[in-house]
Amino acid sequence: SSLSVVTVSLCHIIFIVNCCCTERPKAKVSIKPDQHVFRGETVTLRCDIYGEGVTRWKYSWYKDGSVSVFSELQEHIFSSVTESDAGKYSCYGAERGGSRSSHISDAVTLTVSGEFHHLFINTHTHTHTCAFDVTNG
Repeated sequence: SSLSVVTVSLCHIIFIVNCCCTERPKAKVSIKPDQHVFRGETVTLRCDIYGEGVTRWKYSWYKDGSVSVFSELQEHIFSSVTESDAGKYSCYGAERGGSRSSHISDAVTLTVSGEFHHLFINTHTHTHTCAFDVTNG
């Protein structure tokens, strides 16, 4: 019947608008100063989401595939990183006060090595004084 054709067409249009035309943005993790750091360094994890029309995101951070969120800030700072902070980090964003959400980011691996020791090389300049006792006779 013509009613069932209209219903199918309407559902198809709603599907296209909701699923195809409002593409979900992808979240991206960055680590500063580097993905490989030494124990005791300050490390910043940052989640960036490039989605048109969304200005306020609520962030969710995950470690090693866990479903529990350990931070909801765009940037998470380890002030003195330890080996237990090493792992694979990913993030996700949901629009604050809205319905949009991002795809979860690819996981980025943070590696923490033993303590970094600064190498100080002291160079001393030695001055030698030579004294000659010259006596005649």
